[in-house]
Amino acid sequence: MKNKIVLILICFTVISCGYDKIENEQILETNIVYQDEELFSLLLNVQNEILDNNQLSCIRFLYPVKIYELDQNRNVKTSKHIENNNDLYNFLIHLPINSNIYFNFPLNYIFPNGTIIEINNKADLLLCIKGCVAQQTPQTYETQTYQFITQNAEVYFTGSNECNTNGDYNFNTDKLLDNLIIPNTLPSSFDLSPLLPPVGNQGRQGSCTSWAITYYLKSFQEQIETGLPYSEHNIMSPAYSYNQLTQGICEGTSITATLEILKEKGAVSMQSFPYLDYSCNIQPNSFQNTEASANKISDYKYLSGSNMLLEMKTLLNEQKPIIISAYLDSQFGIVDQFGLSAYREHPVDYSSSGSCHAMLVIGYSDNYNAFKVVNSWGEDWGDDGFVWIDYAAFVNVTNTNADFKVISNAVVAFDE
Repeated sequence: MKNKIVLILICFTVISCGYDKIENEQILETNIVYQDEELFSLLLNVQNEILDNNQLSCIRFLYPVKIYELDQNRNVKTSKHIENNNDLYNFLIHLPINSNIYFNFPLNYIFPNGTIIEINNKADLLLCIKGCVAQQTPQTYETQTYQFITQNAEVYFTGSNECNTNGDYNFNTDKLLDNLIIPNTLPSSFDLSPLLPPVGNQGRQGSCTSWAITYYLKSFQEQIETGLPYSEHNIMSPAYSYNQLTQGICEGTSITATLEILKEKGAVSMQSFPYLDYSCNIQPNSFQNTEASANKISDYKYLSGSNMLLEMKTLLNEQKPIIISAYLDSQFGIVDQFGLSAYREHPVDYSSSGSCHAMLVIGYSDNYNAFKVVNSWGEDWGDDGFVWIDYAAFVNVTNTNADFKVISNAVVAFDE
């Protein structure tokens, strides 16, 4: 079994006062841990498993600890004595959506090597947790195999290992999409991007496939089903699928393997299982796997490449985005004649430096002659995180003589 990090809260000592009760006027803004913060997600990700030789102890506090629940106005609603990891997890996971938590600082923080330091605020606590996790996580994601370098020498991580560097298109003949009814007329443009979660950033890991599938697609499917606004509670975590597939080796993954995770196990929220671009070692516990079972896909199908444009347009109009894997060269994201960040038709040199990347197709425009695609490199890249890929890239998948062959896979997944 691969080593995995366990955030074990064993020691929690309040040095200053040891309050049994705290007054509202004593609450400091710098000590409130909000639910949308990374620190809250890390605390929530405490593993409820017995430490053994296959697990790495990362953080130790001393139980019992008293935690305060605050409302939106920073008033104390309740307090609870936490006796163990299970208590902590249950307290945090059942916290109302509009509540936050409060700690009394300073605290004693014990590193795995036994070193004890004093923590005076939540920012320092976050740095200690992140530093500890990073030190015990294999730094294997710094690989050029899953990097895309722009013409301006900017480096972005990719991570699809189901993509060919010769432009060939692949599909599973046993799982082909069939019986798709293509209407006689389709709108000249369509855009699902207003229904997506916020554009995210995969950072320094080869996790693009899980971002395309788990973060964007599965979050989209659940939002369509529930109609609830996006929050940390219903945006799906790419780490849930990515970490299970990589087991601490933070490199590329396949579309098929990721979809199988969602089909067999499901997905969990960012609040329950945070994404850390410096670690892919942490594995889900039984509570998180139970949550995931409510967020599955029923199945997935590959597009054959025949009649690709009409099939993709039809699927998008049915609110079914398409997962793709694409070969990227230096022309990816270059501004085109429309002023768009795009990937336009051009002769591709497969012998030059390139990379394979998974993304999600979420719209199209006949005026631009391109599909709209959401990327996982943050809002500062491309058109606020989006890029337009020329129709020719999809038409050419069956043309062995085409110079612009960059699409390796196209898959649609169905919500359960």
